[in-house]
Amino acid sequence: AAVSANALEPFAVREGIPNATAKLKAGGDFTVVFLGGSITKGGGDHGFTQAVPAWLREIMPKAKIKVVNAGINGTDSDFGAARTDRDVLAEKPDLVFVEFAVNDGTNDRARSMERIVRKIWTADPTTDIVFLYTISQDQLETYKKGELPKSAASHEKVADFYGIPSITLATGLVEKLNAGKDWKALMKDGAHPNETGYGIYLEEIKAALTAASNAGQPGRTLKAETLTPNLKVYPDAVTAKPMPEPKPLTTADGKTAKVTWELPSAGEYWRDEHEFKVEGKNLWAVQTQAWKKGDARLGGKLDATFGLSRADWEPMRWLAETGAFDGPEGMPLWKGKFLAAKENDLPVIVFIAPETGRYAFAAKSGGVSFNSHHRNVALNVVHFPWGKEEGQSIAFFKTDKTEKKPLDLTFEQDLQAGEMVAFALDANVNYGGGTAGFKDLTIRAGLLP
Repeated sequence: AAVSANALEPFAVREGIPNATAKLKAGGDFTVVFLGGSITKGGGDHGFTQAVPAWLREIMPKAKIKVVNAGINGTDSDFGAARTDRDVLAEKPDLVFVEFAVNDGTNDRARSMERIVRKIWTADPTTDIVFLYTISQDQLETYKKGELPKSAASHEKVADFYGIPSITLATGLVEKLNAGKDWKALMKDGAHPNETGYGIYLEEIKAALTAASNAGQPGRTLKAETLTPNLKVYPDAVTAKPMPEPKPLTTADGKTAKVTWELPSAGEYWRDEHEFKVEGKNLWAVQTQAWKKGDARLGGKLDATFGLSRADWEPMRWLAETGAFDGPEGMPLWKGKFLAAKENDLPVIVFIAPETGRYAFAAKSGGVSFNSHHRNVALNVVHFPWGKEEGQSIAFFKTDKTEKKPLDLTFEQDLQAGEMVAFALDANVNYGGGTAGFKDLTIRAGLLP
């Protein structure tokens, strides 16, 4: 039976998970994807992505279960919908859990949740879906009233419309709290469970999936009508605009460049590929470096010894729906004229000299941005001689959350054709989510007479 959007029940079975159940019983390959935020991503052995599949393997021993943790810290269902193709559909899932009730906050995200559902079922209508409603401390009073908070209530409308099972994981925790348990005994902070809290969540999931496995019939036809009027599952395609001719770069001592190139803004002039070509030659590239704790080369150094090795680079990935280039963690790093370090992703903007000569550079920002735990940001400019994997610092900039000094670097460098000048961003981003980066970033390079 359906659960109304203001009722607090442990779960609603609706049309169940009959396709997943049949596949699990038959044995063979089975892929389960968890799409969500940090509550999904974390928890280790006790989190959803470890504990739920471990239980499924116990009760369905013939199945070869593959698990994909598509949780990304600090992300909501809007971003989840944008990345569903990349992070979910590419895995060809048999069962998908969706968890965004906390990170959607006080927003009505029925549209985003519906886009996730329709993307999955357009690709394969036999993929079963389950919605998970976790709890944050600021939602506690709403749950204690026997109501779903606004975010989960909007998710529930989608679940009810499409017959998707939903599990209100908050019920078990509220029951413990009402019985006298302290919040801190169950949760590490305002939203993330500790081992005990995840254990309560797991029991709720096991009970719900047991019931859902006995409901419905295998097969599914995606209904033509939508809950959201005029819903666009996929936005209209956008093409890059031609890069306008930049103004000539002039140095402080009055030299004017013969040719000037300016870093194209991501989404407007630069899309799809991590390399930007001019007249058939790679001129700019966007790369990332992973923050590696304990590695002398990478992350949190905030000095001119950072980013000196090309061996640590990997290309950024373009995500069309967000109009941004992402790092390996899946978060936008380069969008418009905003360059950010997020989580374990440290971005690198690369200029590749189109011909041999002396170049002038000017790198400036309209400001700096810090949120969450991040307090410092630094930019190390590294020259990579021809054919070399290791480079040397030729310019350096650093600021902090108190100072918030905008980026302003000018310098000159002799380059052979094909040599690289890399602008490597570093920050204290190894924990806690958030960003540190440069707003309204411009990088200009000019070939001097």
